[in-house]
Amino acid sequence: MSLRFRIASGVFRGHRLWHHLATVTLSHHSNGMAWEESAPGWSLVERSIRMGSRFLASRQRDDGSFRAFRLAPGLSVGWITAHVAFVTESVPEMTTVGDAAARHLIESGPDDGGWGFNRRVAIDYDSTAQALLVLQRHGIEGPDFIHRWLRRGQGSDGGFPTYPPGAEGPLHGWQAEHPDTTQMAALYLVRHGHEEAAERAIRWLASLSTGGVTPSYWWSGPGYGWWLGRRLGQTGPPASVLEATLRSSHSVPDLAFTVSVAMGRVTGDVIDTALVRLLALQRADGSWPCAPCLRVTDQRHHRAGEDAPGRVHADTRRVLSTAHAVAALSEMRSGRPHLESAVQGQSND
Repeated sequence: MSLRFRIASGVFRGHRLWHHLATVTLSHHSNGMAWEESAPGWSLVERSIRMGSRFLASRQRDDGSFRAFRLAPGLSVGWITAHVAFVTESVPEMTTVGDAAARHLIESGPDDGGWGFNRRVAIDYDSTAQALLVLQRHGIEGPDFIHRWLRRGQGSDGGFPTYPPGAEGPLHGWQAEHPDTTQMAALYLVRHGHEEAAERAIRWLASLSTGGVTPSYWWSGPGYGWWLGRRLGQTGPPASVLEATLRSSHSVPDLAFTVSVAMGRVTGDVIDTALVRLLALQRADGSWPCAPCLRVTDQRHHRAGEDAPGRVHADTRRVLSTAHAVAALSEMRSGRPHLESAVQGQSND
């Protein structure tokens, strides 16, 4: 039997790929699922990555920066520039974009002592950790005083706040230790060889995790924590939870988060269907629409979790969502031999 998905023509209108209506055919086999020749297959994934990468390049300014998420202090610059380059660091099509972003970061951060949401607000540990990761990736070593400032932000129990606390401790929730900020800082510590400090951060994160899920302070839903945890080597949620989430996710970046985490852990029709859904969400300009995802958590609230109060924002410029979708597709492309061998192994059982 076969499972057919009808994808609206508006998704790729004007693109040579499909003119009016595309029909994706997946062939069910007794022991798994494999793409048929009539399916869009990996050539479509390649085209989708190129389209998304071109969109991101078009949104990058001449100075190498990005703009996204218009919040009370204005558009993000430092954080989103570092985040896009960090998210897409392994996407070959994004190398030039990443180089330009790294140049912008090294030109803007040292004067401020680090990086933040934008230059109207204080520098923070999350943005700074990401920026230093990007600089390292592109062969640039940030100033020693910024590295020292970041490492001094680690609390006695191993966690990192987003903003430095006062002399007598956190004055509000943004200065408390946050799992999502700690995940990013821990990855910085791992990549820069600070093993003991990284182990303390990871132990603190483990103490907060339930069923492989690390809660987030700044993000709605568990997807961001899963995605960043995977980069850090955390166990993550069970495959059954990933499968259920893939079946129910219909928006980006959540779908992209989950696809990235599910790579190598979920095979067959679930991952294939999620791939088709992710491709179908791409717009004609190469971007992916962004659902509300970034939460400005109430300062009076100290604890991370899905029930944290605060308005959740979408990136109307579609920079963050496109970066995560491109990265997820690139990971699937890189993992193609693994996926194909997994399916083949199922068919041989």
